Amino acid sequence: MTKRKTHTKGISLVLGGCLGLLIGFGLKQTVFSQSVSTKSKTPEAPSAIDLTEDGPNGLELERGRSDADARAEALERSRGALRWLWLATQAESASPENMPRLVRLAGDDWELARMLGTHWAKQAPEHMMDTLLDEARLARQGIAEPDRLLHQLIRQWADADFHALAEVLSGDERLVDDHNGYRMVGVEAILRHDPALALRSLNEWRLKSFMPSRRRITAWATRNPAQAARVIGGMPSAHIRKEFLATVGRIWAGEDPEAALAFVVRSMTGAPRNELAHSVITHWVDEDLESVVAYASKQDDAAMLKVL
Repeated sequence: MTKRKTHTKGISLVLGGCLGLLIGFGLKQTVFSQSVSTKSKTPEAPSAIDLTEDGPNGLELERGRSDADARAEALERSRGALRWLWLATQAESASPENMPRLVRLAGDDWELARMLGTHWAKQAPEHMMDTLLDEARLARQGIAEPDRLLHQLIRQWADADFHALAEVLSGDERLVDDHNGYRMVGVEAILRHDPALALRSLNEWRLKSFMPSRRRITAWATRNPAQAARVIGGMPSAHIRKEFLATVGRIWAGEDPEAALAFVVRSMTGAPRNELAHSVITHWVDEDLESVVAYASKQDDAAMLKVL
């Protein structure tokens, strides 16, 4: 019984293979016949895909459809890896003005839209910013997630040229009422490269309730406590200023408390001076009270004694 089943199965496999070969041969013959019949005709140049005209799904094939047109339309409507490959190829040669339509064709596929956005941001970041800010407000292009793409652009642009990013975010009137937090994302992105510029931008943009990354402020204070103290001391938001000066004072007290106090007396005034001095002395006392007493006993400068 087992042998009969095995034999029957083998016959089925052989017949299936033969059928596949016949179909393949038939297709090959058809293609060959078509190619022979068209050799005597003048080949018609394939029409290009025109991304500048409105049409179904954002593309309009030129009149006089050729095989190339049909293939392009099929690729446009394809899914999966083939669609990724086609859109990536189109993006390589597309102008900035055509990128919104390619991104729209990505639909709800965020990874595909992100890949296209990365190319667009590298190619023309200002054009991408301008287009997506309008899209976020007016939804003209039909792009699925303009806010998310804008956040991606801001982070990518900061890595490439954070000075240019800060200038654009400062000068665009559409960001005065920044309900979507683009400038907050900008502060965090710039903070990775230039904390001083990031905090100055935060002040300029009046983001009074926004607290930047403590981890990055801590890293900055560790590298350059004097610069950090000077910039943070000039912040108008008392809450943020006190929070970050406490961080600077703690770190500086652990490294060189005498230098920290000398800086306070020489370079700080008003409330920031008291806040930084308080943080330095408090942490120094916690670590080494005897050293604090010995240092204070040797001081004869009125300003330093007042701080102490």
